[in-house]
Amino acid sequence: MTGVQTCALPICGTGNVGIGTTTPAAPLEVNGNAQVDGNLTLTGNILLPGSGGPVIQAPNNGSGNLSAGLGSLPPGTTGSYNTAVGDVALAANTTGSFNTAVGQDTLSHNSTGWFNIAVGVGALFSNNTGTGNTALGTDALEDNTTGSTNTAVGTALYQNLTGNFNIGIGNAALAESTTASKNTAVGQAALEQSTGDNNTALGADAGDLLTNGSNNIYIGSQGSGSDNGTIRIGTTSILGTCSPCQTAAYI
Repeated sequence: MTGVQTCALPICGTGNVGIGTTTPAAPLEVNGNAQVDGNLTLTGNILLPGSGGPVIQAPNNGSGNLSAGLGSLPPGTTGSYNTAVGDVALAANTTGSFNTAVGQDTLSHNSTGWFNIAVGVGALFSNNTGTGNTALGTDALEDNTTGSTNTAVGTALYQNLTGNFNIGIGNAALAESTTASKNTAVGQAALEQSTGDNNTALGADAGDLLTNGSNNIYIGSQGSGSDNGTIRIGTTSILGTCSPCQTAAYI
């Protein structure tokens, strides 16, 4: 054997092994790319360098939790069957379980809420103890804290705080509702200003003039701020706000 011998696999006195480095700082340090042609089994997390925290967590403790994203789902959570994908998703969770958060800042303040689904940046951002909410869309149900069993699709119900059993589908649907319950708004800006209960509005801008009235039904009508227990179908020029307006009704 001739020539200069080089150390291809340094083993330090500490027992650390280095590939591509002569000063390994961990039991195994690889300086360069790695390829695994087979399965890779981990018991632990994938971490950022230094103290940056975990990026991917799949704890082998029977909890059924999975997280991918910087600062998502803290390792100390005792909740089970949570899925967090996105930076800071479910970041404050303690005992909450069966939650799904996909997108940056989704459910990031949730601590003990259960059975929530948030998809979209900032969806259910402020939720703390609310349960059974579904938010699909950027900032959907963003301000919700303790409200439960609400459904928001699009940037809907984003100011809801404690209201329950609301359904908002469409951009700005039920946007200003904070504590009201049992409202259904389907359409762009439907029931946008409403703070009352038990209202139903179908159609773009349906019921968007209603402020604090309750027990109303609007189909293609903007309604009126003082309505209570009123049914309106279509919009006429008597309100002075529609364009175009209906000129006839057939039932």
